Amino acid sequence: MREALVIRLLIAGLLLAAPAAAQQAALTTQDYVDIQQLVSKYAYAIDECTNKGYDYADLYVPDGAFLTSRGGRILNRFEGRERLAEAARGGMPDCRDVPWAGIVHMLVNHVIEPAPGGAIGRVYLIAVGLDGEPGKVEAQGRTKTCT
Repeated sequence: MREALVIRLLIAGLLLAAPAAAQQAALTTQDYVDIQQLVSKYAYAIDECTNKGYDYADLYVPDGAFLTSRGGRILNRFEGRERLAEAARGGMPDCRDVPWAGIVHMLVNHVIEPAPGGAIGRVYLIAVGLDGEPGKVEAQGRTKTCT
């Protein structure tokens, strides 16, 4: 992943805390913890490509989607468990040859805000170890989760 790619996650109901948040105007401390854990699991699931990508796919609700975009234009849409697992494998048949092997994805500066019917979370995506160089770092975009 040499070029910065703005990644947007537009996932209705992704957050584990969504049912509780939908019932109330404010988020609880546990809601914030659950949302942060979900985001952390995302980075590990992508980097380690466990269970042939299905651990990543299982972070989404059944109709959840992962979209990539550049310049505000959607380039790819991965919707449903099979397509999400494919995205986690980088389009490869298994996890051995993912294009980002050796790269560590970090999600930083997480902001979680209550929203009508749930929550909105925003976070920056940083990749470390590009081109096999441990010190090479790139800001690859932002993610947004909605419930």
